[in-house]
Amino acid sequence: MPDESKSAFVLPLSELQAIQHRILPAEQVEDLGRKRALKLHENSKKRAGTWTNTLEGSRKANIAARQLRLDAEEAERQKLDEQEAAIQLENRRRIIARANRLLYDESDRMKSFHSKMQYSDCLAEREAQVQLKDELSRLEQIREERFLDIEKHNYRKMLERELREKMEYEDKLGKATVVQKQQLLEAKTKRLAFIEEDILEGELLRKKAAEDAEQERKNILKRRAEATLALVETQKANAYLKSCREEDDKRKDREQRKINEYAADKERQMQLRKARLKEIHDNKMEIQNRLIERQAAQLKAAANAEDARIEGEVLQKQLADEKKRLAKEARLQQMADDVDKSRQQQIKRKVLQRQTEKKEEVEMTQFWSQWCKHLENEERQEEGLKFEAAKKLQAEHRKQMAQNKTKRNHDRETELLVVEKAQQAIEMDSLEYYKYAEAMIREYAEDGKNVIPLIKELKEYRKREGI
Repeated sequence: MPDESKSAFVLPLSELQAIQHRILPAEQVEDLGRKRALKLHENSKKRAGTWTNTLEGSRKANIAARQLRLDAEEAERQKLDEQEAAIQLENRRRIIARANRLLYDESDRMKSFHSKMQYSDCLAEREAQVQLKDELSRLEQIREERFLDIEKHNYRKMLERELREKMEYEDKLGKATVVQKQQLLEAKTKRLAFIEEDILEGELLRKKAAEDAEQERKNILKRRAEATLALVETQKANAYLKSCREEDDKRKDREQRKINEYAADKERQMQLRKARLKEIHDNKMEIQNRLIERQAAQLKAAANAEDARIEGEVLQKQLADEKKRLAKEARLQQMADDVDKSRQQQIKRKVLQRQTEKKEEVEMTQFWSQWCKHLENEERQEEGLKFEAAKKLQAEHRKQMAQNKTKRNHDRETELLVVEKAQQAIEMDSLEYYKYAEAMIREYAEDGKNVIPLIKELKEYRKREGI
C-alpha cells in the first residue's frame, strides 16, 4: 500500500484561484470578483473606522472620548447630588428626632420612670448574680472539700516525716539546743531591758512635750486676753502694756534660758545614748560573729547531708532574726534622731514666733489708735449719706409700686393664657407617657423582669398629678 504522506503536496491559494478562474465561466468569474471586491471594500472601511492616526479618525475619537467624559461627569454629579440630598434629609430628620427625644427624656417623670427601669434591670441582674454566686459557692465548697482531703493526707505524711526528723534532730543536737536556749534567754533578757529603757525615755519625752504644749497654750490664752483688753480700753492699755511687755520679756528670757539648758542637757544625753548604743551594737556583732563561726564549724563537722541541711536552716533562721533585730534598732535610732531634730526645730520656731508676736503687738497698738479715729469720721459721714439715700429710696419705692401694679395685671393675663395652653400640652404628653410606660411594663414582663417598681412609679405619678 503506497504511503499517503509522500503522495500529498501543498497547493498555494493563488494557483487554486487561477485554476478556478480557468474552469468557471466568465460571467460567474466576474460576479465572484465583484463580490470579493465589495467585501474587501467593506472590510477596508471598517478597518479605517478604527484608525486614530488619521484626521477623521482622530476627530471622531476625540469627539467620542469628550462625550464619554462629559456623560461620566454628569452621571457622577447627579449621583453626588442625590447622595448629598439624601444625607442632608437624613441629618435633618435625625437632628429633629434627637431634639424631640432629648426634650421628652429630660422631663422629670421620664427620668423617674427610666430610673425605675434601671432599678428593675438591677434587680434582674442581682437575681442572676445571686444564682451565679450560689453555684460558684457550691463549686467552691466541693473544691475546698477535695482540697481539704488532699491537705489532710499530705499533713499526715508531713507529720510522720517531721516526727522522724525531729527524733533524729533531737538526738544529734541535744547539747547544741541547751546552749542555744541559754543564749536565747540572755539575748531576750537584754532585749527586754533595752525596750523598757526606750519606753521609759519615750514616756518622759511625751510628758515633757505635753507640759510644754500646755504651758504654751496658757501663754497664748493670756496674750489673747491682754490683747482683747487693750482693744477695748486703748488709752488705759498703753501704760499697762509697757509693764506687761517688760514682765513678758523677763519671763521669755527665763523660758529661753530654760529651753537652752534643756536642749544642751538633751544633746548631752543623746551623745551618751548614741555611744552606749554603739557599744551594745559592737558587743552584739561580736557575739553574732562568734555564733556564726561556731555554727559554721558544726556544719563542717556534720556527718551527712541531712545534718548539714538542718544546721544550715538553723543558721539562716538565726541570721534572719539578727538582721530583723538590727533593722528594727536602726529604725528606732532614726525615730529618736527625728524626734530630737523636731524638738530643735520647735525651739527655733518658738523663738521666732515670740519675736514676731512682740513686733505685731506694737504695730497693733498703733493701728487701733488710728483706726478708732478713722471709724468715728466715717460713721458721721455714713449717717448723712444714709439720710439722703433714704429720701431717694422712698421716691423710688413709690415709682416701683405703680410699675409693679401694671406689671402684675399684665402677667396675670399672660399667665392665664399660658396655663390654658400648657394644660392642653400636658394632657397630650400624659397620654403619650402612659402609652410608653404600658409598653415598657409589658416588655419587661415578657422578659421576666420585676415590673413592681415600674407599676409603683406609674401609680405615684397619677397621685402626684391628681389623676
